[in-house]
Amino acid sequence: MARCWLILFSVLVFTTLGAEVQANDEGLDIPTVWHLSAVESQHETVSKRETVKEKKLKDLFLEDASFELYTDYHPTVDRWTERNNRIRLRTWVGAWFYSGELDVRNHIATGLDVSWEVPGFIAIHFEAGVSPFARLEVKPGGSANQRSSRHADGIVSNAYLSLAIFNPELSNENLAFWAGVGAGVWYFDFSEGSVQNNAVPTDVEFQELTPAGKLFIEIDYKVSSIIHVGFGFATHILYAEHTDDGRFYEVNNVQGGVGTGGALTQDGRNDGAIGHLAVVWDIHFSLSLVF
Repeated sequence: MARCWLILFSVLVFTTLGAEVQANDEGLDIPTVWHLSAVESQHETVSKRETVKEKKLKDLFLEDASFELYTDYHPTVDRWTERNNRIRLRTWVGAWFYSGELDVRNHIATGLDVSWEVPGFIAIHFEAGVSPFARLEVKPGGSANQRSSRHADGIVSNAYLSLAIFNPELSNENLAFWAGVGAGVWYFDFSEGSVQNNAVPTDVEFQELTPAGKLFIEIDYKVSSIIHVGFGFATHILYAEHTDDGRFYEVNNVQGGVGTGGALTQDGRNDGAIGHLAVVWDIHFSLSLVF
């Protein structure tokens, strides 16, 4: 028992002497030193506790699984390729539907498209289309009926440079929805020397290059990583100034035609900048190779 009291007394003496030395060094009394020591001990305990919390938070934020929604903006949309860029070769077949002032009959069309794509973002298209069996309504003259009309055979073609934007909200891992705008030109080429099968000469000629713009949507379905099929719709807006003359073609090298049915060219049919606008609607199905 005496030994235990001796040990306790020695500890108290040692602590008191240490505190007295610290008090002498810092100019403080012993109770103040004991108070400061207690505060310091409590602060170290709190610091250790905060350090543990910080470590847990750090470990949590370093886990890759916690950042899946941040590293992939649309995790439900398959980008269809592990590369950043790809080239698409697309062929399509469909039909063009012309507004009335163009006097061109609705007919089938086909085309080719080469595009550079950043999957899940944008696509730049270089495209061309042609309607090889187009028919232009004409009134060549030489008929007692002024409303009598015939059709001259020809070709209508176009070419565009377009920009498409990917829409992830309407897409999934196999279906991609694109929408965009384009600028280009249309070329009308009609030439036929036998519009009327009679003795009256009926050589019809019409060639015109027209600027245009378009709005379009494209829906692509991935059959495989290389082969895609799709559906598209476009509205083409042409600045067709030539439609101001109702009979903008030539018959036997005479503007508007000759004879009873063709002498009047109907000037001013579509006057003004707005009046010169014409529309062609485009519906098509496509097959693509993606590299």
